[in-house]
Amino acid sequence: MDAHEEESCVEQTVKFATLGALGGAFYSTSLGWWFALSRQSTAKDLVHRTPLYALIGTAYAATFCGLKNVRGDDAWNAGLAGALAGAVAGYRAPNMTSFFSHVVVFGIVGAFTDFGVKDINSKIGLSMEEKREQRGGFFKYPRDPFEARWKSIQERGKQ
Repeated sequence: MDAHEEESCVEQTVKFATLGALGGAFYSTSLGWWFALSRQSTAKDLVHRTPLYALIGTAYAATFCGLKNVRGDDAWNAGLAGALAGAVAGYRAPNMTSFFSHVVVFGIVGAFTDFGVKDINSKIGLSMEEKREQRGGFFKYPRDPFEARWKSIQERGKQ
C-alpha cells in the first residue's frame, strides 16, 4: 500500500472493529484480574463486552468513512461518527440522560481526536524551525512587546 493511498472503507471498518474487540477483551480480562473475579465471571464479561466494543468501533469507522465520502473531509465528520458510536455505547443506559451523555461525550472526544491527529500529521517531516514558524494562535506573541518602543526611546536619548 502506497503511503499516500487511503485505505478503503471496508479495510478501515474491519480495522476499527478488530481494535474495538481487542480493547473490549483486554478491558474485560483486566477487570476480572483487578477485582479477582472467577474465570466463569470473567468469561461472561468477556463475551458481553468484546462484541459491544467491536460494534462501537464499527459504528465509528463506518459512519466516519460514509460521511467522508458524502460530505468530503471536514471537521464535523469525526464528531458525528463519535456521536453515533456513543449512541451504540449507551443503548443499554438506564435512562435518557445517561444515553445522551454517551452521545455527547463520544462526539466531543471523536472531534477533538480527529483535530489532534490532523494537527500532528500536518507537522510530520518538518524541522523544528518550520514547526515554530507554523505555530500560531494564542501563544504566538513577540518576546518583548515593548522592544520597538524601547529602541525609539534609546535613539531619542542619543540625539
